[in-house]
Amino acid sequence: MNLYFRLLRILFMLWRDRARQDPYQPTTANFRVWPLDMDINIHMNNARYLSIMDLGRIYHMGKAGLLRQVFKHKWMPVVAKIDIRYIRAIGPFEKFTLKTEMTGHDDKYFHMKQTFMVNNREVAVANLKGLFLDKKGRKLPSDVVLSHLPELQ
Repeated sequence: MNLYFRLLRILFMLWRDRARQDPYQPTTANFRVWPLDMDINIHMNNARYLSIMDLGRIYHMGKAGLLRQVFKHKWMPVVAKIDIRYIRAIGPFEKFTLKTEMTGHDDKYFHMKQTFMVNNREVAVANLKGLFLDKKGRKLPSDVVLSHLPELQ
């Protein structure tokens, strides 16, 4: 991930709004396409979608209270599979919203959906599965990860 200023903005948003929410509740973050996000076709590069999705997942983990646990236990969130469908290009300087939601989990994987929207219309939809590795690189069962979520107040 190479979007350091956007990452700092996400971390600032989490610091400013410390209210926690259920991990199954969707989160939204707003962005804009900048010149360095574009490719030769003058729209957001396909690889940039994936990098921005990283930011959406970081924000989602932060809102669920899991990001603090990730740092505390030195866990590594890892994406195992992404399937993305591009519906319409996002053009220069266009504002868009990224909606991130956890759709389920099994013994090992967390299943998520991330949706890019422009003017409340879907322009790209990704389904992914990810997992967490401990500091030694071993796969963590999803129940272990979920047991570290703080209680919602």
